[in-house]
Amino acid sequence: AGPPPVTVDGDISATPTRVRKEQKTILSWKDVQTMSSCNIKDDGGAVLTILNPAPSLCSIPNGSIESEPINKKTTFALVCGSTTVDTVTVDVLPTFEEF
Repeated sequence: AGPPPVTVDGDISATPTRVRKEQKTILSWKDVQTMSSCNIKDDGGAVLTILNPAPSLCSIPNGSIESEPINKKTTFALVCGSTTVDTVTVDVLPTFEEF
């Protein structure tokens, strides 16, 4: 019958999910089950970090990183292989300044 298909699972969150312009957020991942390496990307496609599974465990240790300064609404994605496992969106609070 062969090995069962590997389900890729995981959770990404951001603290806070609303920031003032140019502030950063902390992106955390947990319960990531995968046999391949994963990465965290922003919606511009930039890779923030690469996560490698622990050998023989088929999972990635929980962790977190600080984002770059955020100046517009941004969706961050936990991507394993070609699969987007989970996403989180960070909003920018409006500023009341003249352009």
